[in-house]
Amino acid sequence: QAEAEQRLADTQALFDDTTAQKEADIEFFDAAKAACTAKHEEWTTRSSLRAEELEGIEEAISILSTDDARSLFSSAIKAGKEVGAQDKYDTGRNIAPALVQIRRVTQEDDSSVSK
Repeated sequence: QAEAEQRLADTQALFDDTTAQKEADIEFFDAAKAACTAKHEEWTTRSSLRAEELEGIEEAISILSTDDARSLFSSAIKAGKEVGAQDKYDTGRNIAPALVQIRRVTQEDDSSVSK
């Protein structure tokens, strides 16, 4: 009799533990399912937006690559304009005297070396 009661108590405890674990597993599954559904919706949205973006880029490239666009660009853009290059460089200082002095020194050095 005591042995049967002990087995019944052990079985009841095991049943209670299993039921609690089952409820926790169902709760976890429901949360995981909701998270996966949300991630799927986000992925679908991102994928469609990316596809639209790529279509727009391809359309822009095709427009900008036409012969009309190239001729317009070549007539509208001077060489060097896109990087801000200028035909001459002005520091605001007159460097001619310095150049004359450098030439004089190098000529003196050349004449002393050849002697």
